[in-house]
Amino acid sequence: MQPKRGGLFRWIDASGQAMGALVRFGLVSSAAVAAALGQFLLAVILAIIALGLFVRLWRGRLNDSKKTR
Repeated sequence: MQPKRGGLFRWIDASGQAMGALVRFGLVSSAAVAAALGQFLLAVILAIIALGLFVRLWRGRLNDSKKTR
């Protein structure tokens, strides 16, 4: 008996199954899938870096305003 899985896992699993079927039928090449996945992961990494930079600058501004008071 498998544990219940949430909606996000089902969506990821279904999209993976669909992508596998498209690759098997030759409608999409595996290189295209790898390139798209790589671009998505790069976008996630860059977004995390940008968020960290924003938080760092925001915290620095808060610390500077406390020193001037």
